[in-house]
This record gives sequence, C-alpha cells and structure tokens, in this order.
Amino acid sequence: MNYFKLFANCILVKGHNRTTINDLQRKKIQIVNNNIADLLGNLNNKVSVKELLANYDDIEKKDIISLLENLEEMGFGFFCTKESFDKFIPLKKEIHYSNEITNIICEFNEINFERVKKIYHLIQQTRTESITLIFYNKLKNESLLEIVKTLSTSFIVSIDIIIRESNDLSVDFFSSLNSFTNLINSMIIHSSKEETIHKENYNFEIRYIKERIKDFSFCGAVSLNRMNIHQRSFLESINYNSCLYKKLAIDVNGDIKNCPNIKHSFGTIDTIENVDSILEDSIFKRIGNIKKDEIEVCKYCEFRHVCTDCRAYVEDPKNDYSKPLKCGYNPYTNEWSEWSENPLKKAAIEYYKL
Repeated sequence: MNYFKLFANCILVKGHNRTTINDLQRKKIQIVNNNIADLLGNLNNKVSVKELLANYDDIEKKDIISLLENLEEMGFGFFCTKESFDKFIPLKKEIHYSNEITNIICEFNEINFERVKKIYHLIQQTRTESITLIFYNKLKNESLLEIVKTLSTSFIVSIDIIIRESNDLSVDFFSSLNSFTNLINSMIIHSSKEETIHKENYNFEIRYIKERIKDFSFCGAVSLNRMNIHQRSFLESINYNSCLYKKLAIDVNGDIKNCPNIKHSFGTIDTIENVDSILEDSIFKRIGNIKKDEIEVCKYCEFRHVCTDCRAYVEDPKNDYSKPLKCGYNPYTNEWSEWSENPLKKAAIEYYKL
C-alpha cells in the first residue's frame, strides 16, 4: 500500500494560510495547513508515499505517516496499491441543469392571487424546481394554503416558507399542511416571542425566530454556521455564482430581479408574457457567472466554495467583484469578527442604509 488517495468526495480548497478538505458526502470540513495540502495534492496526483518521504528526515517521515493514518481513520482518504489507484475515478467538477431557473424568491407584503398565478406560469416556463415564499406580514391560513395548492401543481419540487407569526399558525394547521403536500422543505416563523425548532410530526422543519423580518435585507450574512457543505452548491460555486446562478427574484412590487436586494429590474411579473428576454439579458446572466475564485479577498479564502456569495451588498458598491459586505472573516489572519462593527465597512453600510 504505497499510495494514498483522498476519496473523490473530499475536495481540497486552498486559502492564503490554510486549506479545507471538503467532504461533500458526509458534509464535513477538515482544516489543514497549506504544506499538508501540497503534500496531499502530490499524493492525489499519483506520487507514491515512498517518493514523497524521500524529501524528509526520519522525524518528519513519522509525522507524515501518522497524518495519513489519521486521515484514513477519519474517512478522508485511504492507502492503496499503484494498480488500484486509477480505478478510483475523481469527482467531475462540472455541473449542468436542464431547467432555465433553479430557484425563485418571492416577496409579499399583501397577497395578490393574480400575481401568484403569474408566478405559476413563470415556473412552468422556466421549469423552476424550488421556490422561497417570504411573507413580511401576517397571513391567513386559507391564503397560504391556496398559494401552496396553486404552486403544488407546477414543476416545483421544494417550497421554503418565511412567514410572520400569528395565532392562525397552529399545530392543527401544520398537520393539515403536512398531510396535503410533501413539497414543503422548511418554514421559518419570524417575529416570534421565542426561538425554537420543531422537527417532529411533520415532513418539514419549523423554526421560530425572534427577529422581525421587514424586508430582504436580512439575507447575505456569512458565518461558520451558515456554511453549506453540499455537493451541488459546492460545484455550483466552482463554476458559477453560488447565490445567483439560475436564480430569479420577484420583489414586493412584482419587479423581476436577480435578487430582491439588487436595484436593477428586468420588468414586472404582472405584465411580462415571456421570460426568455430576461434569461438572455446580458446583465441578468453576467452576475450569475461571477465565481468566488474571481472575487477580491474571497479567492484567497479556504471556505469560499461552501459559503454564500451576496452580490447585492458588497464592500465596494462600485465593484461587482468586491468581497461580500456581510462577511467578517479574514483569510489572511484566519480570524472572525462582527462585520457590522468593522470601521472599514462603515461607508458601504451607510450606502446600503443597513
């Protein structure tokens, strides 16, 4: 067993000082220094352990063998023979979608059922697979159920709901919603008196949060507990923008955008007949193709392919390739800080009126 190889689902992402091993199957991250990453990269390129160790003294050799044994024990890689090395096929880094849009975000202050019908037709045109419904104000159960019923007959396979707490949102209603459809993925109930999570009894998770969500400015924050270690989003981040590729938003006014927080509108859902003109628009497509490897600071971050990438709020509003404003991580020092308290971000915070 003179060769060592990382499992195909364990991908190295090198930062300025550190590297992450991203286990896309078990959704785990292991942080190693860049020297170890270089060593693993060589081994993954079919350099034998014996060849590699020839460059080190006896103490270093023992440390390297111990490291590899630990990685094997933790399930990130394995020892193998030269003959079997090529039988383990690497993960393809490309990603392809058959649908024109993968996700739509829809904001509502007040319910407009004619608009909901327009959204339904938009879903059918673009073969959208998931939708996020955001209700900033209280909503009657009957209205929510009618919206879900309308959308459940479309291409949609997943519905996420963010809604304001009300007395209508009872256990009985959740049960009836659960029995009606299995399309609901999650429900966040904002403006709650307490913070709690319910996972039992339903096919979807119900999360109560105290935060009062008044508009979409709540979105875009980067933190360790928001990291998304998932194969699809990881590959999307390598090839496209992790937040906006094949995504579309309809804001409270019915304006069609890349994101509710981006000012540029491509028209209104209330009047548009065919969405093809938007999908082919150079502005619409450009922002969805901005990769993390092209973004200032982010391209030196070891977490860049497992975090979101907000293009609506950036440190330099005049630069589309500027670092996300709501990120407090410094890849040069490997330290986290509260982004809103950083004096260097003050001008951008004032510009966006956050």
